[in-house]
Amino acid sequence: MKKFIKRIFSWGSPEKYVRQLHEKKGYLDAYASHTDARIAAGEAQTAIGGSWEEMGGLQFNFLVKMGLKPHHKMLDIGCGTLRGGRHFVKYLDDGNYFGFDISAKAIEYGKNLVKKEGMMNKNPRLLVNEKKNLQFEQFGGKFFDFILAQSVLTHLPP
Repeated sequence: MKKFIKRIFSWGSPEKYVRQLHEKKGYLDAYASHTDARIAAGEAQTAIGGSWEEMGGLQFNFLVKMGLKPHHKMLDIGCGTLRGGRHFVKYLDDGNYFGFDISAKAIEYGKNLVKKEGMMNKNPRLLVNEKKNLQFEQFGGKFFDFILAQSVLTHLPP
């Protein structure tokens, strides 16, 4: 973590750090690297947009009002650190939550959160989208009753 912070300060500002990341990598690779670095620096709950507790609850309440039931299968595109996902994992039946993200550290954090909150028996499927596409190959033709893409489209380049 000290190495990461030292690197940011050597570039002058967090904005300069992000700008340099984007100059060296493609947009999605830079975004994933930046998210991974923030999580590694202990900022997991703010790395994906902040308002972690509030937004997670809002996502959950909205989908339940829209008809989400425990027996439904749900895909959470860009699940991040499970800001909303942890509510869905608790609520849905065993094996019905699927989440993926382009940040390996976000998925790692999510898996650790599932363990920490005692939800391993719910068997959520958390995957890194290494190809950084929206093709969904890793789900082998599964069908979902609900799909959530909270703040995904706003983070994509035009």
